[in-house]
Formats: sequence, C-alpha cells, structure tokens
Amino acid sequence: MSIELSNLTDKKEELTEGLDALSYKRESLFNEKEKYDQSINNLDRDISTLKNDILEQENLVRNFNEKVAGIDNKIYQLNTYLTSYQTKLNFYKSTKENYEGYQDSVKGLLNSAKTNIEIKKRVLGVVAELIKCDKKFDTALEAAIGNAGQNVVTNDTEDVKFLVDYLLKNQLGRVTFLPLNSVKKRPLTTELEMALKENGAIGIGKELVSYDPVFEPVFSNLLGGTLFVDNKDNATYIFKKYHSAFKIVTLTGEVFNTQGSITGGTLKTKGFNALAVDRRIEEHEKLVKESSSQMDALKSDKKQLETDRDKALDDLSVMNDMYQGKRQQVVLEREKQANIENQLIEIGKDVERVTDLIDTVNQRIGELGVSLETVSTGGKELEQKKSTWQSDALKHQAEFDALKAERDALTEKSTDIQIKITELKAKVSAYGEELERLIKTIAEAKENNQRLFKSNEGASGIIESLRLDQEKVALTKEEQDYVNGIRVEIDNIEVYKEDLRKRQGEKETERQSLTEQITLLSEKKHEEELALTKIDSDLEYLGQSIYEDYQETYETAVLKRDENYDIKTGEQEILRIRRRRSSLGSINGNAVEEYKVMKERYDEMTTQKEDLLKAEEDLRQAINTIKTEMLAQFTEGFEKINTNFQKIFKELFGGGRAMLQLDYEGVEDKLDAGVEIVAEPPGKKLQKLSLLSGGEKALTAIAILFSILKLRPMPFCVLDEIEAALDEANVDRFARYLQKFSKETQFIVITHRKPTMEMADALFGVTMQEKGVSKMVSVKLSDVGSIDDQLA
Repeated sequence: MSIELSNLTDKKEELTEGLDALSYKRESLFNEKEKYDQSINNLDRDISTLKNDILEQENLVRNFNEKVAGIDNKIYQLNTYLTSYQTKLNFYKSTKENYEGYQDSVKGLLNSAKTNIEIKKRVLGVVAELIKCDKKFDTALEAAIGNAGQNVVTNDTEDVKFLVDYLLKNQLGRVTFLPLNSVKKRPLTTELEMALKENGAIGIGKELVSYDPVFEPVFSNLLGGTLFVDNKDNATYIFKKYHSAFKIVTLTGEVFNTQGSITGGTLKTKGFNALAVDRRIEEHEKLVKESSSQMDALKSDKKQLETDRDKALDDLSVMNDMYQGKRQQVVLEREKQANIENQLIEIGKDVERVTDLIDTVNQRIGELGVSLETVSTGGKELEQKKSTWQSDALKHQAEFDALKAERDALTEKSTDIQIKITELKAKVSAYGEELERLIKTIAEAKENNQRLFKSNEGASGIIESLRLDQEKVALTKEEQDYVNGIRVEIDNIEVYKEDLRKRQGEKETERQSLTEQITLLSEKKHEEELALTKIDSDLEYLGQSIYEDYQETYETAVLKRDENYDIKTGEQEILRIRRRRSSLGSINGNAVEEYKVMKERYDEMTTQKEDLLKAEEDLRQAINTIKTEMLAQFTEGFEKINTNFQKIFKELFGGGRAMLQLDYEGVEDKLDAGVEIVAEPPGKKLQKLSLLSGGEKALTAIAILFSILKLRPMPFCVLDEIEAALDEANVDRFARYLQKFSKETQFIVITHRKPTMEMADALFGVTMQEKGVSKMVSVKLSDVGSIDDQLA
C-alpha cells in the first residue's frame, strides 16, 4: 500500500509539472494570439483607412482630370478667339501699311515716301492719320471731313511744289495738299458761339477731336466752323434759326452745309477709314495681349494641375501598393493566428487529459487515506489485545525495533505525503473551474471503484494479517493521537480556508457595489457640472437679452425688482403687449390717400385683367377654329396631292407605285406633322426616298412638283436644270410629260438636255460671235416646223 501511495505521489508530481508546463505554454500562446489579434485588427483598420484614402485620392485625380479637361476647352476656345483677333489685327495693320481705301494718287505718294527720303521729309501725314476722336464721334467726323480726310499735310508751299512735280513726273494723279504756312485758321463766329447754347448742341468739331498742336491751322480750317449736334431734329432747328451761317453735322452723319444743302443717308467713305483702322488696331492689339495673358495663365494653371494630378497619381500608386502589402500581411498574420489556435486546441486537449489523470490520482490517494484510517482503527483493537501478546512481544523485540524504525520512516513519509496532498489540492482547486471534460476519467473511476470494492472485501483479511503482524504495523497511542491531531488541524485549516473564501466573496461583492456607487456618483457629478455650465450660459444670455431689450444691466435691474412679481403672469403680459405692438405696425399719415389711389389702380387693373382674359379666350377660340379649318383644308389638299402623286409617279416611271404619308411621331399638333415619301419604282420593292438612287430621287421629286401644280395650276413656272440628274430615257419621259402639262401652265426651263429642248416651243440662248461681245439668240420651234412643212 505504501509503495502504491509513493508511486501515485511521484506520478502526481510528474503530472503536475506537465500540467504547469502546458499551462505556461498555453498562456504564452494566448499572449502571442492576442498580439496577432491586435496586429490583424490594426491591419484591418489600416486597410479600411487605405480604402477610404484610395477612394478620396481617386476622386481627387478625377477632379484634376476634369479641371484639366475644362482648361483644355477654355484654351481651345481662347485659342480660337486669339487666332481671330490676330488675323484681324494683321488685316488691319496690312490695310494701314498698304493704305487701303485711299485714292490711287495718295496711295502712290505715300508708298513713295517709304523709300524716297525727299518725299518723306516733305509729307507730314494724311489728315485721317493725324486726328483722333472718341468712338461716338466717328460717323459725325467722317461726314464733317469727307474727302478732305485724304488731303496730305506739308510744311509750306515749297514742299507742295516739289511733291506736285513728283506727281507729274511719275504720272501718279492728283492730290490735295494742305501747307501749314498757307492754310488759314477759321475764327469762331458770333452765331456759332451762340449756337453752342442751343438744345442738342455738343460742341465745335475741332474741340471734340485731338491732334498735335502743330497741325492747329489744318484742323481749325477743316472743323473750326463745324457744329456737332446730337440729332437731325435739333440740327434742323439750329440750321433754320441761324440761316445756314455755319456747317452742322449730326452724330448719325447728316450734314447741313452753309450753302443751304443738306446731305444724308448711308456713309460709304473710302479715305477716312484710317481713323477706324487705327482704333481697331489698338483694340485688337489689346485683345491679343489680354488673350495671350489669359492663355499663359491657363497654361500655367494647366501645368500646375497636371503636376498636382501626377503627384496625386503617384500617391494613389503608393496607396495601392500599401493596400496590397497590408492585405498580404493580413493573410500571413491570419495563417499564423490559425496555427496558434490549432496549437491551443491541442494543448487544451492535453490539459484536459492531464487534469483527468490528476483527478484520478487524487481520488486514488483519497482512497489510500481511507485505508490508512481503517488501519488506524484496527490498531486500536489490537491495543486491547496487546497485554495478551506481551510475552510474544518480548521475543520479537529486536524485530519490533527494526519495524519501528521502518514505521517512523513511513510516518515521516506519510506526513510528507499529507503536505503534498494539501499542496496538490490547492493546485487542483485552482485548475478545477477550467477543466470540464471527465469522460475518460469516469471510465477509469469505474474501474477503480471495482478495484476498491474488491479491496474492501479483502479488508478483513488485511485486519487479520495486521493482528498477526501487530508488532510491525501497530502505532502507539501517542503516535495515533499525533496523527489524529494533525488531521484535526487539517480539517480546521480547510474550514478556515473556506471561511476566508466566503469572506473574500463578500468583500468582492461589497467592492463591486462600492464601485457602482462611485460610478453613479461620478455620472451625477458630471451631470451637475453640465447643469451649472448651462445655468451660467443662460444667465449670460438673459443678461444680454435684458440689455438689448431694455438697456438695463443685471445690477440696475436688481434695484427695480418687485418681490411680489408673478413670472407666469408677467410673461403673458409681455407677450400680449408685444403682439399688440406688432399689430399696430408703423404709422403712415398718408395711408388714407394711398389707399384711395391703390384702390382705384386695383379696380382699373382688375377691369383690364378681365378684358385681357376675355380677349385671350376669344383668341383661343379663334385659333382653334382656324386650326380646325386649316387641318381640314390641309388634309383635303394632302389627299389630292397624294392621289396626283400616285398617278404622275406611274406615268413618269412607266409603272411602279408611290405614296405620301404623314409622320405624327414626336409632335403634338397635327399641323406640325412631317411627310414621309415612300416609292416603289418598277422592279424594286417599296422603300423610303432616302434609299433610292440619285436619278430616282430627282424623278420622284419632279412627280411631287407636278402633283402640287396639278392641284393648283399656276400661270407660269421656272425650272432650273431640274432634270440634270436623269438619264436620257427618263429625260425624254420628263420632257413629254412637261409638254403635256404645259397646256395649263407656261414653263420656262433652264436646261442643257437635248430631249427637253426638242419638246420646247421656243429656245433662248446666249452666243459670243466676237470675243467679249454677247448676243441673245431665240428660235421658235413651231415656226421652224411650219417652214420645213412648206419646203417639203
């Protein structure tokens, strides 16, 4: 029995060490699994964040692309405008450089001045190039100056003499010169000074334009006696009042001359276009410059957007790489996590198995303890018979001493076993809540129960054996009392330990209750703090409201406080007074008069509204009546044209069939319906006009034309090469039908086709017997036919 107990003890120590190792390994795996779980959660969170970032980055790239496309469209449009501006600018510059619009003589002289230094230093410029004005005076200035805009300005008469000789020598024509030393300034007359005060008078011509002061004589002579007026009515009044004492020009170009004549109508100037050309050059240079600046800005913006887009694309590529890397890392982490979970499952199975074995060992140790108690009971009975066996004990004293020593050793070992049992019980109780599966242990326990049952049956034999060997195993009373005392101590310790557990549970419950109370108090404290904050905010708001409404502060309002004030009654009174005040509105002393005026206007407009509604209803009825009649007439006419078309089509094509169909698809009003032409020439199937050949289309159109003419014949009709697309056979059919139709309508046909000419009553043509001389030729074919008959 002692050997089995020793073996069980060793086995239990071995199993306990194995269980500790398994528990340590399982704890390590749990920690490692938690790390992988945390890592996977972090990776999942990173992947989700990356997905959102990728979507945002894709939207950013898409926005950049849309902006770049928008700028491309703007650049394209702006480039179109810029090209147009540049083309017009080049045209205007070319016009100015080539002196387009000037007389040939003036143009020749100015072109000569470009290469001939003598001419260049004598020609100071043309009047049209030396003057500037606001755009609103362009028409008036052109009318006022007239052909004088092409006059050439020189320094003196000697220059004029040289230039005239040059013109005569080179046969360039005649030019009017204005030498500065001989041109007389035009003085301001009294009539003209008085006319400046008249209604519509704008000013004297020379004062409304700008020029170099050097040319004061020229423009004083040309415009010093000319009055600019806003319109022809005011100009006519001034012209009559001052009896044609000075020249008057309106902004629209009418000229009232001092001789009494009046010039008006559309201006078609040639020489003074240079003024508009200079302005247009300046305007288009400005437009080209602004467009170029806009183009540069757009290109810069586009370049910046493309740079940002490329950077966004690079960032998107990096994000995609990171996303793929994170996904691969998650796969690896999940594989490692699954491996650890599998190891934990295996370790759990091992722990259950070892725990079951420990329970079995503990149960067996307990059974051995019961057996020891039984042995102890047997020892008491043997003590009673000790006296009878005293004589035999003396004989075996030596053997007894040896056995006693062995017993002491066993007792010491038993004590150690009891201590280890206590330790094992503590450890087993710690693991007992975690281990639940006992299937294998139950089977082993059943076998042990059977074995113990057999052991109990042999207990009597053991007792009998102990009686015989009482010297070897019997304990003294002191030893038995000691063992019993130890057992009582163990029981007391167990009771104390259980009491401690109960107290610990009570303290834990008390701790949880106190924790919950602390949590509730903390939440209540937070709510009270929020309430205090809200009260402070409300007090501040109320203080501001009092100051805004009544210009009172809290301190001044406290002095006016009424102790018996009822808040509810006061609030109702305040609301009543405010409603009353709002209902009064602002005071308007003219309200009665304004009401009368508005009432009269309202009555008048109501009457007008009723008249308009009645007129609208009458118009709608008239329109509906007209539309009904139009639809009836149109339907009737369309059916007749369709009938004529079917007959004429067969005559022109020599068979086949055709029809006109109304297409009401997509229209609400039947009068807006389209017309579908369906034709079936001989030998072909019925199909739409768009599927026919060119000649068939032309002949079908001719059939429709004759169908319309047959419905309402006209006195005469002009046909311009209507049969040009037809072949000879169809041209002959057309000509014969045209001759047949000419009984009701006279046709004038422009043609180059022979069959049509042959069927004509008369031919008209143009011949050129001499180069550059055209002559009309006409022939009546009916006369030709009669002459041939006479000759025959």
